[in-house]
Amino acid sequence: MPRKTSARRRSAPTTAPASKPWSAQDVRTLRKMAGKEPRARIARALRRSPAAVTFKAFKLRISLRVVRGTTRSSTTTRGRAARKAR
Repeated sequence: MPRKTSARRRSAPTTAPASKPWSAQDVRTLRKMAGKEPRARIARALRRSPAAVTFKAFKLRISLRVVRGTTRSSTTTRGRAARKAR
């Protein structure tokens, strides 16, 4: 006797949801903040995960390593005036 098949069919395997495409403005922001801001802060500004920011920076060959002396406080006018006074 033939086997009965159920009415329920197998669905196609689920895949991860597509990520939001990177706009030219997102890439400009990433390039501007890279090396000056921590990865988590860049991710928050772009509304993306830190892993997504890291991967995009890797693909664009951009270093995310924060260089000493280039933090936000040292690039302000007050920071420059304080360094000149020394």
